[in-house]
Amino acid sequence: IDYQSNSGQFDNLTDYTFEVRGLMGYDIPVRSSRITPFAGVGWRYLNNALDQSPSGGGYERESMYFYIPVGLEPNTDLKNNWTVQLKAEYDIFIEGTQKSHLEDVNSGYNTIDNTQKDGMGARGSIRVIKAMEQMDFFVEPFFRYWKVDDSTTDPWTFNGTQIGTGMEPRNWTR
Repeated sequence: IDYQSNSGQFDNLTDYTFEVRGLMGYDIPVRSSRITPFAGVGWRYLNNALDQSPSGGGYERESMYFYIPVGLEPNTDLKNNWTVQLKAEYDIFIEGTQKSHLEDVNSGYNTIDNTQKDGMGARGSIRVIKAMEQMDFFVEPFFRYWKVDDSTTDPWTFNGTQIGTGMEPRNWTR
């Protein structure tokens, strides 16, 4: 990924994202279609390896979000075993944590551990399915978005002495 912030521009970095979600829904038949409202719980982990920047000066950042996904999934059967599914989802942000491993810049610095309280997510997709005898084939372009507001502040120390405070500024992921 490419990452830009007040502290600089970092290009071609490794980025890891994992999500664990549990969803429940109920199918409502409507003619040759169905609509499925759903809701659940989710956990998202993001690791920006800014410490691996070829230009140096970066540090590892870890984000964890707890959220409630709610959405709607209409499904329409077409002719010749074709199906189209749409999905629209809003993610209610519960809480997040942000760990900034400043010790990657200088071993005297501490890890800043901030709490994030406000934000939101959204996702949408369209899936086109061709049902065949032995298997189904599908294509599903999607879009995911997160916007999280400023975090709380946390002490920033050097060798145990506070030298300031740190926060995770408002950010977004597309």
